Amino acid sequence: MNDVTEPKSGNADPVFWEKARAHLVRYGGEFAPFIAERAQGSFMWDATGRRILDFCSGQMSAILGHSHPEIAEVVRRTVGELDHLYSTILPRPVVSFAPSRRPGRALGGAGARKPGARASRLHRRGIQ
Repeated sequence: MNDVTEPKSGNADPVFWEKARAHLVRYGGEFAPFIAERAQGSFMWDATGRRILDFCSGQMSAILGHSHPEIAEVVRRTVGELDHLYSTILPRPVVSFAPSRRPGRALGGAGARKPGARASRLHRRGIQ
């Protein structure tokens, strides 16, 4: 079943917004007033075809860009083999990312900012 509605009136599609407001959780404010249709590199395009510089997406998209060809190929290949498991079940690719020197830390949100801030402070003090 394909439950995606076709764009009827660009960003003002009433069916899209009614469904979004009724069923999706908002984190920290209202939804952006446009419908994102696609993204590539540092940009996304809305339902009217307007190109928008993306300053807001997650760390991966901000650093590498949307739809990076190498990442898209790895994701396609990996999802074809094994896409998602319960968090207590470990596949080899997940463990292969573990650092070999010491226990790793989460690299999302504050877990990504703290090591960077510490490295910056040490660098300013001349400790490397």
